[in-house]
Amino acid sequence: MNFKDLMAELQTEYLNSLPKKIDTIRTLAQLKKTTDLQFIFHNFKGSGSTYGLDEVSALGGLMENLLIKSPRTALEQTPNCCTLLENIYKKYSKSEVDFDMKTDPHFESLESALHQVA
Repeated sequence: MNFKDLMAELQTEYLNSLPKKIDTIRTLAQLKKTTDLQFIFHNFKGSGSTYGLDEVSALGGLMENLLIKSPRTALEQTPNCCTLLENIYKKYSKSEVDFDMKTDPHFESLESALHQVA
């Protein structure tokens, strides 16, 4: 197996783990477990780009910062984050959507929330 094939396989495995992670994020948000959420988003920030998923890294960094600055606001924004993660999953795993996170209203809401608490 060459490097390109290996990375494609690893990306597929990473993508296949996203639906469960999205469910975990929703559960942790309902339970208001912000420290656990911050850990997940920190991991996304560091791992997404490794697998060619820059959107996951960007979203992870944004949510991690939001959790640090305003946990309450981050919890309120969790549904937007989960919708974005679902769209990222669909874009890369199923090629079902033409998705540009930077112009998505859910992302704009997250960015706006971060700027308001900064």
